Amino acid sequence: GAVGKVVDAVMQGNSIISLDLSRNALGPAGAQSVACALSDASGTTLAELNLARNGLRAAGAEALCECLLRNTSLTHLDLTRNEIPFSAAGDLMLTTVSSPTLKRLVLDENCPWPSYEGSETLVRSFVDTLGSAPGSGRSGPSTHSTLESLSLRRSGIRSTAATELFSVLQHSTRLKRLN
Repeated sequence: GAVGKVVDAVMQGNSIISLDLSRNALGPAGAQSVACALSDASGTTLAELNLARNGLRAAGAEALCECLLRNTSLTHLDLTRNEIPFSAAGDLMLTTVSSPTLKRLVLDENCPWPSYEGSETLVRSFVDTLGSAPGSGRSGPSTHSTLESLSLRRSGIRSTAATELFSVLQHSTRLKRLN
């Protein structure tokens, strides 16, 4: 679609480092187009992508997970208010640990997460994965996370999960900011 063409044009040898597509009603299909363009781009300079308020939902988040593992330029991804359920947001958080370049992920004000039954388990899984990164002071499989900032404002994470996340900050040499 049109969104894919815009993103493709940005990726074709341009030196654009920041792209704001927020509030464009992209939906899951638009997210898929963006993800495909980001995955196929080589030599791009795009470092910041804002997809806030586009109704990406779970399907859009899943498409972006795939591209995050292949893209080598994106350092900042804003997915504020995209109706992303906690399970898909959790997948995004776990994917960022394996992303070669992503430093900042913003998941503010998505679906209400407190009622999600597996939220504590999913947060603990993210904490364990991030906590096993080199220099974290925890044992576990070696990962090389570049994530420095994670924003989960107004997401309704329970105090137990928040405590787990803050414990990682005490030991992590990478994750420096948790909102």
